[in-house]
Amino acid sequence: QRDNTKRRSLILEDQPVAPQCAFTSPCQWLVAIDGSANSTLALFYALQMMHAKDKLLIVHCMNASKKHDTEAYEKKAAKHKGLLSYYAGLVRKFSEDVNFKTELVECMDAREAIVEEGKRVHADCIVMGHRGRGLVSSLLLGSVSAYVVVHAECAVTVVRESEEQKKRRLEEERMTNELAEVRTLQESQTIDAERRQREKARLQNEILELQEKLKELSVDEPVSAAD
Repeated sequence: QRDNTKRRSLILEDQPVAPQCAFTSPCQWLVAIDGSANSTLALFYALQMMHAKDKLLIVHCMNASKKHDTEAYEKKAAKHKGLLSYYAGLVRKFSEDVNFKTELVECMDAREAIVEEGKRVHADCIVMGHRGRGLVSSLLLGSVSAYVVVHAECAVTVVRESEEQKKRRLEEERMTNELAEVRTLQESQTIDAERRQREKARLQNEILELQEKLKELSVDEPVSAAD
């Protein structure tokens, strides 16, 4: 009987512990984005997992090391704010009912900033995309996702696109680029046609003016207008 009790205890201890966001409502989700395909997947993963009353904070970190260069820094900030606006648009396309906010965080270390933002908003789960760095690069530069997994005070989900998703995304990008090239060519041809039409009209006007002058000079054989 003691053996059975011990065995049941071991089985219970070995069971995975559900993250807090799995049984509390409403949940506070935090999605860290960087413009990569994986961070976009992270956003949609969170949107699919969220319930009706859950809240979402979309965080994007901007390096504040060159803040002394005011003009360049403002341009960079505008670019990063534009990225947040793009992700906000993705959320609205997914559903108009999502309770979400966006935040641009100026920081020196994105890893620490994400962890601190999670603490500040009492996040139940942080979702972020895998950057796809190699082993050597991760060791030298430090993996943002690995740091957040270790230091965050809540559940952390790291999302990575599959090979099939990557192939589909690259194919869509190729088709989009080809379509853009076709449209550019069509616009160029339209502009050329309009330019030729204007040139033709100008020449016709010049011919008409010459005809009028010839009439005034009583020329017997006036020049005929060309097409």
